[in-house]
Amino acid sequence: MAIRTMGPSGQYETGLDAAGAALPELLAPAGGLDQMLAAIAAGADAIYAGLGGFNARVSAHGFTDDEFARGCAVAHAHGVRVYVTLNVFVFDDELSDAVALGAHALELGADALIVADAGLACALRAAIPGVEIHLSTQAGAHSESAVRLAADELGVERVTTARELTVDEIAALCATGVPIEVFCHGAICIGYSGACEFSALRRGRSAMRGDCTQPCRLAYDLVDEAGQSVVAVEGDRLLCPRDYLGIAHLPELVDAGVASLKIEGRMKNPDTYSTWCGCGAGHSICCATARGTPVPWKSSSASWEGRLTVGLPMRTCEDVRVPSL
Repeated sequence: MAIRTMGPSGQYETGLDAAGAALPELLAPAGGLDQMLAAIAAGADAIYAGLGGFNARVSAHGFTDDEFARGCAVAHAHGVRVYVTLNVFVFDDELSDAVALGAHALELGADALIVADAGLACALRAAIPGVEIHLSTQAGAHSESAVRLAADELGVERVTTARELTVDEIAALCATGVPIEVFCHGAICIGYSGACEFSALRRGRSAMRGDCTQPCRLAYDLVDEAGQSVVAVEGDRLLCPRDYLGIAHLPELVDAGVASLKIEGRMKNPDTYSTWCGCGAGHSICCATARGTPVPWKSSSASWEGRLTVGLPMRTCEDVRVPSL
């Protein structure tokens, strides 16, 4: 695997397209050490993972301290960065523990922390000089002013945008000069960029606390006052969008100036990674298209959808918005 020098915000210093523009990193998820090693072997440029309880996938297998330190050592030996997710909203009496966990993650080898809670971001900045913080999509910073505010007031080095934004909207955020991370593959939440309380209201377990039970993926019906079904679409998963397949839009995202292409899916098994990020599938296509090399996406879309589908069927989004049901 080629090793490229990376700046502190995750955008490559030597990975350039024909016009001299920096190419984005490929950021893969890891729910445990096996997934982390698989992502490194598959060619990911960076890994994001949870450590402890303050992350949005508390049911993922997770890491012991020893496993995480070993994974970070392997990652760094291959030029791969590691980000730890502290992307839930914390209560006041949890703040010191969350800060301690962030400091511990950095001691074990993490390069940056992904944070959603503004109070936690400020506390981390005060307690850990020089800490690199990436703002999670859970924070809801999806406008130019919000991105600037996050950088100026919270001191974040990167902002992750919502999946619902168009390429033009993403380009406008990139034009602020703040490194922007965007999702390019994976599940779509019915709530705006994951800001959903359906699970909390129905089952007392909140997605904003890392414990979504995904009631949106159950079967539902829509009926009128007479009790007659008025569903106008095929199927009964009325609140469950199809997974996002953004590989066809990689050239546009590169042109928009994104710093990082993020894959969703910390709950997946290690075998998935060779297909997800296999760099012949994802990042090398991104590089090839950015350099003007034609890629026969249209003629092979059926094959790609078959290889990339995990669980739900996928649909190519025409403008990087949530696909219709």
